Amino acid sequence: MPKNSKLVIIIVVTNLLIAGIIVRSTLWRSITLDQYNSIKKGTTKEEIEQALGQPLKISSIVSHHGQATVWIYNIKTSILEARFLFATDKDGKLIVESKCRGWEAFPHD
Repeated sequence: MPKNSKLVIIIVVTNLLIAGIIVRSTLWRSITLDQYNSIKKGTTKEEIEQALGQPLKISSIVSHHGQATVWIYNIKTSILEARFLFATDKDGKLIVESKCRGWEAFPHD
């Protein structure tokens, strides 16, 4: 096989792998901006699961309210992500304390 043919095959395979990663990250467990906008402060964990499904990633962070949980989703047709910060209410339920998308920081209420 000529040297140029091997290079072409490597380039094609690499591009297919990159395309697969992009498609997976933008469509798998992704939400629309309308779905993001529908989630309001006080929405429960169960309501989000029902409306958006399982998140792509769950993280624990320390916020200005103490220890908190963050659910992360991809936003369809975007390289940005949506993040929902949960706090525990007086009944012990996880509820949305705040949300942000892209490179925004969580607002400090």
